[in-house]
Amino acid sequence: MVSPFVSDNPPCDRLEFCVRFVCGAVFGTLLGLLLVWRILPDGVVSWLTLLAGVLFFGLLAAFWGDRFWHILLGLFRWW
Repeated sequence: MVSPFVSDNPPCDRLEFCVRFVCGAVFGTLLGLLLVWRILPDGVVSWLTLLAGVLFFGLLAAFWGDRFWHILLGLFRWW
C-alpha cells in the first residue's frame, strides 16, 4: 500500500528537485499574493504569510511531484 505522503516519483537529482520547488514556489507566491491582497492588511503578517505559502507549496511540489499537481487540479475540477 502506498502512503499518500510519499511520492511515487521522488526527485532523482538536485536539478529536478530545484525545478519542482521553483514551480511550486511560483504557484505559492501567486496564491499568497491573492490572500495577502484580499485578506491581510498588516505588513509583517502579510510577508510571513507570503513566505510560508512559497515554502509550503514549493516543498510539496518538490517532494510529491506530479501527485501534488494532480491533487491540486482535482480540487479545481468541481464541474
